[in-house]
Amino acid sequence: MNLPAVALAARLLLAGGPYHAEEVGDKPSRGWWVLSGTNAGNVTWAPGVPRFKPVLDAVLDRDPAKPTGVQISVAARNPIFLGRELRIAGQGRVATHFFRPEGIDIRKPLPNLPFQLQVMSTPGNRRPSLLVLVGKGDRRQTIYSWPEGITEDLTASLVWAGDLDQDGKLDLYMILSRHYNEAVHTLFLSSRARGSDLVGTAAVFRVTGC
Repeated sequence: MNLPAVALAARLLLAGGPYHAEEVGDKPSRGWWVLSGTNAGNVTWAPGVPRFKPVLDAVLDRDPAKPTGVQISVAARNPIFLGRELRIAGQGRVATHFFRPEGIDIRKPLPNLPFQLQVMSTPGNRRPSLLVLVGKGDRRQTIYSWPEGITEDLTASLVWAGDLDQDGKLDLYMILSRHYNEAVHTLFLSSRARGSDLVGTAAVFRVTGC
């Protein structure tokens, strides 16, 4: 999976679980913020305190008395994700173009949006391997790539799009994977873009079934 080469200081987590302990990593209780909402008209960004509860990991744990799995909860209504070290100032209502809690496959027709997301192939390769963002003025950026030849179960699902970092530009939260047994929750922020790019990868949370 093509993730950023430099380790990201920012963190991304989802309420729910159980998750494998290594997926969650260290569990600081301070410094977290929560994006939450029920529809595109009421998405908000506010501080939140996650709770990390030890639970049985049905895949890895052999001793029920020593659970290593992690269940995550947060005192927010309908949390979308939790973020830490994202360097986003201020809280309140978040301008939102699109929000669907279960996500939408971008290879299907999308609602009328001020941007496009396309899954494309490299020249000479039939299988899709590139995720391309098309912005205003037909500006294009490949924001993600899958290894060629192993994308039979490719997932490219848009969950939320709006302006989280409050710079008047597009941000995205997507679920990406190359296999049915994994989900790579990825936050793209315009404030992390480099050069002429539209967005940059701000944080990821990778979840596997086994």
